[in-house]
Amino acid sequence: MGPAHPGPERHLGRLPGRGLQDGDPRRGGDEALHAPGAGPGPGGGGGPGRGLPEGRLPPGYALEVRRLHGGRPVLTDPFSPPMRLMARALEEVWGRPPVYTREGGTIPVVAELKETLGAPIVLLGLGLPDDNLHAPNEKLDLVNLEKGVEVIRRFHRLLAG
Repeated sequence: MGPAHPGPERHLGRLPGRGLQDGDPRRGGDEALHAPGAGPGPGGGGGPGRGLPEGRLPPGYALEVRRLHGGRPVLTDPFSPPMRLMARALEEVWGRPPVYTREGGTIPVVAELKETLGAPIVLLGLGLPDDNLHAPNEKLDLVNLEKGVEVIRRFHRLLAG
């Protein structure tokens, strides 16, 4: 078994955490940058990049946090009429009902569309956890792509009535 952490010479692309799964979506990405009660920030007051738990990094590590965009988060309603139609399309194409997962992502235009149009948003992921999304060796199985196209066709037919 290897060491508990890879060492200070390695750059880790992601920090594991709860993100928005149990949090308040109005706070955006801030809560992923803070530990509750660790000073300024959500749960401790202040703003992004402050309140990181000092002294919790292994010796030789440094942590820099930068806010790269200001996209607002969106929480979609899995029971909205369009989402129910998408679930029906998924079940008709795949032969089983979808499994809903609550995940985070960065699509800043989604909040703008939801607010401007005042309409429910439907987000559909076609990938699997081992697809390495936005990472080296990113992939998407062709079966998922082909069935995904069929799901979208079926969804549009259902939406049209």
